[in-house]
Amino acid sequence: MLVIPELEQEVKLQSESKSTRKELRHLRMERDSVEDTIHRLEWSLQFEDLTENEKGKLLSEHDNLLQKLKGIRCLLRDAQMQHHQKFHKVWGQLMKTGYQNSRFAHQVMYL
Repeated sequence: MLVIPELEQEVKLQSESKSTRKELRHLRMERDSVEDTIHRLEWSLQFEDLTENEKGKLLSEHDNLLQKLKGIRCLLRDAQMQHHQKFHKVWGQLMKTGYQNSRFAHQVMYL
């Protein structure tokens, strides 16, 4: 029998942090959406035949999106840091490795 004293605290923290995990998911989705839009704008600027007026508008929108992306990344970084600091200082979350379930979590689920 495997005894893991940190597991009880981790399960408690996981249940308490549902709103934080939802916020992190939302921020990641928003970041991905903004990055996709930036990539489409960059493609348009590089390959489409645009007038100077259209180019100016796209460049302005591109700059605004880059600033928005920078802000989202800062929010995401700070929220992740606060979330991760709640867990074990050395090992972090037992059940997660980055965004994926850890090997340990996989074993617990299927054994």
